[in-house]
Amino acid sequence: MSWKLIGVFTISITATTIFILIIFTNLNSKGYEEQLLNIDTLQSSLDSEQNYQKALESIDIFILDRDGFGLIPKQIEIHQSDSSSQNLKDVIQALLEATKNGFQTAIPEGTRLYEAYTDGDTCYLDFSRELYEKHIGGTRAEFLTISSILKTVQANFSDRIEQVHILIEGGQEIKSIAGHIDISRPFSIQ
Repeated sequence: MSWKLIGVFTISITATTIFILIIFTNLNSKGYEEQLLNIDTLQSSLDSEQNYQKALESIDIFILDRDGFGLIPKQIEIHQSDSSSQNLKDVIQALLEATKNGFQTAIPEGTRLYEAYTDGDTCYLDFSRELYEKHIGGTRAEFLTISSILKTVQANFSDRIEQVHILIEGGQEIKSIAGHIDISRPFSIQ
């Protein structure tokens, strides 16, 4: 070990020791509860600052057109995530919440996303039962719902996802959403 590394290590330990002594001195002089409150406040402000520092990312979600008979891309911004799984979840969540921003979607209201993950080049999206229980039915409506999900994934993840598997309530495979299109297997988006 070089002398420079030993010096840096010694300075680091000394600085840490001084920091700990200052904290304990302040704990004794200010009172334990007040100090904990200050630490919590500091942590909250650090967390908020980190969230604001995350860059915004433009994504495309596919919503219903004005007539409700087709899909159109809508570009929105979300905060970037450090994890690709979380990023996938955030994109699908943005699609589910599009109605809150005044857009009309093909996804039944109240549908929740339980999980979004990838295994190899396949993406698994686990939705709540509202996806099929509250669906309006009909071949075209079912096609638009599935296409909205697939096109949103394709537009934002075509570089690493080739298939999308739609699951329900904890990873269960079902035959279809409204009785017309088989969703028991993954869909290719390439």
